[in-house]
Amino acid sequence: MSPIMTRTILYTIVLLIGYIGKQCGLFQVSDRRFLSSLILYVTLPFAVIKGFQGVVLSPALLASFAVGLAANLLLLCVGLIISWNKPPQERAFFALNTSSYNIGNFAMPFLVGILSSDGFAAMCMFDIATAMVTYGVNVAVADGIMGSGKAFSLTPMLKKIFTTPTFLVYLALIALSLLHLQLPTLVMDVADLAGGSNAFLAMLSIGILFNVKLPKNGLKNLVLLLISRYALNFIMAFSVFLLPLPQSIQQALAVVLLAPIASSAPLLTDTSGADGQLSALANSLSIPISILGMSIMLSVVS
Repeated sequence: MSPIMTRTILYTIVLLIGYIGKQCGLFQVSDRRFLSSLILYVTLPFAVIKGFQGVVLSPALLASFAVGLAANLLLLCVGLIISWNKPPQERAFFALNTSSYNIGNFAMPFLVGILSSDGFAAMCMFDIATAMVTYGVNVAVADGIMGSGKAFSLTPMLKKIFTTPTFLVYLALIALSLLHLQLPTLVMDVADLAGGSNAFLAMLSIGILFNVKLPKNGLKNLVLLLISRYALNFIMAFSVFLLPLPQSIQQALAVVLLAPIASSAPLLTDTSGADGQLSALANSLSIPISILGMSIMLSVVS
C-alpha cells in the first residue's frame, strides 16, 4: 500500500473515532472547544515551525500567495454568479461558503510529512491569502448583500488576522528566513514533539464536529455549492501545472486547492444573517469529498 493511501486510511480512522465517540457519548461537541484551543495556540503553530524548517523565501513562494488570492477571489465570483437571482440570504450563503479553504485544521495535518519543505511553505503562503479573503473580502461582500449598512473597514479583518497565532508564526518565520536566522535547537525539538500531535488532534476534532442532517430546505443550494466549488477547484488544481513554478510547489498547490471549506465559514455565515446550519452541513460534507479529492490528486502528482 502506498504511503499516501496509508495516510488517508489512518486519518479517516481517526476522524471516525471522533465521530463514533461522539455518537456513543464518549465525546461531546463542547470538547471540541478545548481541542480547538489546543490546536490553534499550541500544536498548529509548532507544526508550522516544524514544516517551515530550512525554507528560503523565493519568487515561487510569493507566487503561491498570488495563486491563493486568485483562487479565493475566483471562487467568490463564481458563487455570486450562480446565486445572482436568488434572495439576499442565499446570495450571502454562497459568498461566504463557495470561497475559502480549511488549511490549518485540515490540509496542513493531512499533508505534513508528505510535502517537501518548499511545498509546505507554499501551502502556508496560500493560507495567508485565504485568511485575507475569508475574513475580509467575503465578509464585506456578504454584509453588502444583506444590506447591513456597514461600510467596509480593514480594522476587523486585520484584527482577526493579526490575533491568529498561526499568522503571527508565519510572519516570524518569514522574517527569520529573510534575515537568514535559525531557531534554537530546543525550539525545534519542542516543535517536533508538539507539532507531531497536530494531525491526530485536528482529525479527532473534525470527527467530533462532523454532522450530516439533510435540511428540509436549501438542499438544492447545498448541491449547487459543492458541485460548483469542487468542479472549479479541480480545474484550477490541474491548471497550476501550467505555471512556471518548481514541481514541488505545483504539487502542493494542486492538492491544497482541493481542501474543504474553512471551519470558520458556518460562524461567519450565521453572523451575517444567512443560513448557518446549511453552512455547517456544507462544511461537514466537504470533508469526505476533500479527503477523496486530495488523495486522488496526491496519487496523480506523486
